[in-house]
Amino acid sequence: MDFAPANEHPLDPFPQYEQMREAAPVYHDGQTGSWHVFRYDDVQRVLSEHATFSSRMRGDDSSESGHLFESSLITTDPPRHRQLRSLVTQAFTPKAVDALGPRISQLTDELLGEIADLGTADLIQALAVPLPVIVISELMGVPA
Repeated sequence: MDFAPANEHPLDPFPQYEQMREAAPVYHDGQTGSWHVFRYDDVQRVLSEHATFSSRMRGDDSSESGHLFESSLITTDPPRHRQLRSLVTQAFTPKAVDALGPRISQLTDELLGEIADLGTADLIQALAVPLPVIVISELMGVPA
């Protein structure tokens, strides 16, 4: 089943979400093995019934990406999810996040400065990927 965005703005996902809620409210992507749930009540059920629905990624857990994500906050179920979330919550208090603001602005300026002379860039690769990695590395005391 191929669901292309039904509007002139292909980066706007909301028309596609509406189409999916109508045509395939629970959709299995055979290519990735992922399940997608598009209706509110269904999402609430998936998020609350941990015995029935798991966040664990299925597939080749021996792969590098399998090991990388096996202990990720988004791919764990309770009680491990609560433990990881508690650690993140303690580290990212509003005060701590506010304190990061000037450094994040500086890093953003540096990364954008590196591509300014090019006139064009893939912002995902040039900014969206490296920025959080650098910020998290610095928070952990690991050189970027």
